[in-house]
This record gives sequence, C-alpha cells and structure tokens, in this order.
Amino acid sequence: QGQAHEPFRSYMYMTDFVQYFNAVTVYGANLNFKPWGRLHVNAEVAKSVTSSGLDGDGQSNDDNNAYALHVGYGTGPVHVHAGYNNIDPRYGAPGSWLQLGNWYNPTNLRGPYLHIGYKVSDNLSLHVGGNYLEGARNRPGYLNMSDRVNQVKAGLEYKVSSRLSTSVDYEGV
Repeated sequence: QGQAHEPFRSYMYMTDFVQYFNAVTVYGANLNFKPWGRLHVNAEVAKSVTSSGLDGDGQSNDDNNAYALHVGYGTGPVHVHAGYNNIDPRYGAPGSWLQLGNWYNPTNLRGPYLHIGYKVSDNLSLHVGGNYLEGARNRPGYLNMSDRVNQVKAGLEYKVSSRLSTSVDYEGV
C-alpha cells in the first residue's frame, strides 16, 4: 500500500481561506528590446494554472496573470529604472518577483515603480526608489482596488574590495 500524500497548499494572504492543488503550470513570455543608445526596454507576461488532476482544480484561470513593463536609462554615474507591474490575485509561480517589507511575492497588486542609482565613485554608490501600488482586483480576502501599498527604499553601498562590499539600506512600507 502506498502512503497518501497531502496536496500542496496555497495560502491566500490576509485570510484563512485555503485552496488545494498539487500541480502548477506556468506559461510566460519575455520581450527584451535591443538597447536604443542608453535606453533599455523589456516586457514580461506570465500565467499560472493550478490543477488537482486531469480535470483541473475547479478554480477559474481568469485572475492568475502577471504583467510587467520595465524601462531603464543609464548615463555616466546615473541609472534610472521605471516600470509598471500587475500581479493578479491567484498568480503563483516559483521564483521571486517582488518583496515589500516581509511580504514576499505579493499578489493582487498593480502600479508603477521608480528606482534611481548614483555612482559617487568607483567604490561608493547610492540608490533610492519606491513602488506605488494598489489592489489589482476586488476579491474577498485580498487587497481591494481602493487599498494602497507604498514602498520607499534608499541605501548606500561601499565596495571594500573586488570581492567584498557592504551596504546600509532603509525600507518603509
């Protein structure tokens, strides 16, 4: 006799709702344009589909998408990265797409971000940035479209040697 295995569990943020599935299939595409001078642009799209067997898991696959647009510009010591992320409530995939404080891989969020870096010298650099996010969809147990999550980050990095650097960072959410 074989041992019965518990299915993987996907816990939804801010609720006691538990959804069971034992497989995730992720489809994705990345469009990375050749740099135009100092301008870099790329876009990503992904969809995760959960299932509990050959017939699926009974869940809708309409709100498990992720989209991202990234634009970067670098000139001399200054680098600017801006973009827009949209992560649906049921999106889930292996990997890491965003961290807000101690919230890793958040879902049901959308909004722009901006990050600016400045290389003061060969050994010293500064960075500042943030995200201005809101709920992507109105779903029970998630953030709603009227909810806002703002993140501000800043830091200083010092390169001690070619193999060692140290940094001091601040994050407010």
